Amino acid sequence: MSDVSQGPGWWLASDGKWYPPESAPGAQQAQQVGGRSSAGQSNFVYQAVQLKVDPLGRPLAQYGSRVGATLIDALLLGLLDVIVGAIVNAAFSSSASLMFGTRFNFSVRGFLLYLVVHGTYTVAFLAIRGQTLGNMAVGTRVVDAGTGSAITPQQAGIRYGIQYLLRIPYGLGQLINYLWPLWDDRRQTLHDKVAKTLVVRG
Repeated sequence: MSDVSQGPGWWLASDGKWYPPESAPGAQQAQQVGGRSSAGQSNFVYQAVQLKVDPLGRPLAQYGSRVGATLIDALLLGLLDVIVGAIVNAAFSSSASLMFGTRFNFSVRGFLLYLVVHGTYTVAFLAIRGQTLGNMAVGTRVVDAGTGSAITPQQAGIRYGIQYLLRIPYGLGQLINYLWPLWDDRRQTLHDKVAKTLVVRG
């Protein structure tokens, strides 16, 4: 028993304490099914326990926390959209507007807001801190699914790119993406799976 996780397989009990893998509920039954003794511990024995933690033993974020972080980020980005949109409209309202018309303004605004503003915010925060402002507010962090370490800028970019692409088919892909953690064993979205990331508490 410990106040903090001591490594992979340790699990968080309802009393707020961390316990070793061999004391996990159902561990003995899993050992019997696998045909192994307690001395021959294996990943198979503790698979059910390890699914709910990252490779460093940190608990995976609850679905509600993920939704909360997304909503906070959406509100902040919405505010940025208004500010940057006003600046872009002012900049292109004279000569560019007369030259290319409304279609030019719309295409510039859309590219700027969704790829530059949203992408820079998301990728920069995740690459530098592993957290957006929404993640910080609810106490979650994005980590590498294989090692539990900080994600790379490439992973952050892939993660955002998949999120953006899933918005295209009338929002259906985005809806499925954000609901995916509800039935996924590792509580991953589709963009988590492609980028090989997890969202953990802390």
